[in-house]
Amino acid sequence: MRIRLGIAIAGAMLVGVVFAGWKLGHIPALPPRPQADLGTIKSDLYLFARAERAFYSTSGRYASMSELRNKGLLTLPPDTRWPYTYSIYTPGPNRFAVVAMSSGPTSGRPVALVMDETLEMRKLTPPAHHRRESNPATTRVL
Repeated sequence: MRIRLGIAIAGAMLVGVVFAGWKLGHIPALPPRPQADLGTIKSDLYLFARAERAFYSTSGRYASMSELRNKGLLTLPPDTRWPYTYSIYTPGPNRFAVVAMSSGPTSGRPVALVMDETLEMRKLTPPAHHRRESNPATTRVL
């Protein structure tokens, strides 16, 4: 009797595991994340640069992203727009760089966009051995 009960329980567990596996295999795929267009990314970098310049005019130095957000000088975009993540680097009191770094598939997009205190924007593309065309690694965006 105990053996039959044990076999019945093991069989029921096996059926449950198979059913759960079948259900998990039939979960519909999530829709792809919408990607921000490059115009939006460039506009965001310009907004960050304008906020840096406004902060510089009042304090004589450039600020980190959290400092800019805390001061509320300008309405800033979010820190991320898929597939790019924004960062601000201040290597010195008179210099800054706002970087939009790709965190997902680039599919022909630049790996990074950079804007500095001169409001000059550059795009950084993958090295030539990672892509088909042979453009230089850094090109100026007009």
